Amino acid sequence: MKKNRLIHLLLIFPMILFAQSKAITGTVIDENKMPLPGVSILIKDLKIGSYTDFDGLFSLTVPEAGKILVFSYLGYITKELVIGNKGTFNIQLEIDTNNTLEEIVVVGYGSQRKSDITGSVASVKVDDIAAAQNSTVDALLQGRAAGVQVTQNAGSPGSGVSVKIRGASSLRGNNEPLYVIDGVIISSAGEDAANASTDANSLEETQNGLNGINPRDIESMEVLKDASATAIYGSRGANGVILITTKKGKSGKTSIQAYVNTSVSEISERYDVLDALGYANYQNEALLLTGGAPRFSISDASIFPIADDGTVSDTAAEKHNWHDEIYKQGFSKSTGASFSGGTEKGNYYASVGYNDQGGIVENSRLQNGNFSINLNQDLSDKFSISAKLNAFYSNGNFAQDGDRAGGQRSFVGNILRYPTLVTDGGTFDNEDGISSPFSWVNDFQDTSEESRFIGSLALVYKFNIKGLKYKLQAGGNMRNKERRRFYGLTTFQGSSANGSLSVSNLNTKSYQVNNLLTYNRTFNKKHRINGVIGMTYDVRDIKNTLYAVNDFSTTEFGVDQPIYGQQISRPLDVLPLKSQLLSYLSRVNYS
Repeated sequence: MKKNRLIHLLLIFPMILFAQSKAITGTVIDENKMPLPGVSILIKDLKIGSYTDFDGLFSLTVPEAGKILVFSYLGYITKELVIGNKGTFNIQLEIDTNNTLEEIVVVGYGSQRKSDITGSVASVKVDDIAAAQNSTVDALLQGRAAGVQVTQNAGSPGSGVSVKIRGASSLRGNNEPLYVIDGVIISSAGEDAANASTDANSLEETQNGLNGINPRDIESMEVLKDASATAIYGSRGANGVILITTKKGKSGKTSIQAYVNTSVSEISERYDVLDALGYANYQNEALLLTGGAPRFSISDASIFPIADDGTVSDTAAEKHNWHDEIYKQGFSKSTGASFSGGTEKGNYYASVGYNDQGGIVENSRLQNGNFSINLNQDLSDKFSISAKLNAFYSNGNFAQDGDRAGGQRSFVGNILRYPTLVTDGGTFDNEDGISSPFSWVNDFQDTSEESRFIGSLALVYKFNIKGLKYKLQAGGNMRNKERRRFYGLTTFQGSSANGSLSVSNLNTKSYQVNNLLTYNRTFNKKHRINGVIGMTYDVRDIKNTLYAVNDFSTTEFGVDQPIYGQQISRPLDVLPLKSQLLSYLSRVNYS
């Protein structure tokens, strides 16, 4: 009897649990009735919640104790709804104009209320969804800030990204904006190791100069766009300024977050070219129009070459679809974790990450790892200190990114021009002297190895005068990058030089010291004064080292052994550049 009761209880218990919870779904839209992604939906008084997806949709399982749903999103009024018996919710959030105007925005050497800003400043908050979709810092701005144009310069992993704020402002110089990370000025995204090749037609696409900063470590980005906003940086801010603020820990229990992402990339559009059968028919028709004899004999799906004496070969020609054989799906994965926490007097944030980006060509891949730590501590009622460090290492291989002369010197041009039929027993050279696309996969190397360290230390002292602070900050940026490009004998460039190798090394060291006195106070809840006065000292030491050799006695070692190059086409060349800048600055705002 007891056994039967136990069986009945086990059968009824899941039904009771099911009855105690229910699934709800819904959509969240903004004031323009457009979907709002990333809206937080929480069950009030319970640690259960969800987020809306890209289409503003959400689903959530609500336990019996859940009575009220709370919808919240940055810049919008938080909304609460009674769940009741409803299973579907359609919510429209309204903009919170009060909080939007009172939002604190980072500006040059300080911060201001958004309502007090007179210059053109665009603020971009970086959430987990946006960070997961982008592998570089500058790509985060794409489509998220008005007047900012973001362009991917090439398709290889780690390739350069061009950012232009309100169009190009220089006809001959670099149009990239100035980047400032937590008060430390770093090199622009357009800085890369110089091209060491002596070939005037050689085109070496610039790789991304901002690799090493994990988008998941960024709290927000402010884009200073006009002269009023960028003036405090002087001529360096002529192309605009992008201020990057990294994450800090929050008081409370230690928070540990981990992530694993995978993605697949593939070529989206292809040129419409002739297949093998279409190419054979085209060649035959062209020869017949000029009075010549057909070059191919077509039998069902097989294509046989015809010799000059009219003899039809017994061996069918090889048919190739170069787009399908060269381009493939690129698989990428990223993994990492962050640790944060703190007390009322201090906080910490640390993260590690690893990325492996596979390109759409076999010899295209970029791997990198990064580590960052952010510490903040109040030493007393008047003194506080903060320390930040970011370390990064990467190595990669890249596909050939083009040539000024084009044609057989270009990887992409080669894929388009090389015949889809191979008729000479498998050697991939045709009568035009063009090597097959396989040459650019198996006999070309473009390798890169880079390490980078960005750090800063700041000390803040609060005076007895309310709102008056002094900040002393010292920061630096150390970067070392080596890039090697090798053309083997089956490439056009390598065949004419019997193998060609160029080696370039970029070594950058920069540091700066900021002395800032800030005053920020509100009088009688009506009058606000925000001011800063200070002095900055910046030093940049850049050294490019270039070397190139040709005529290899053996090409077995590729980029690894320049010693086998018998002809030095470019002797070791060192290009140093050092600059020092002492600046005085001030800004006062009253509202």
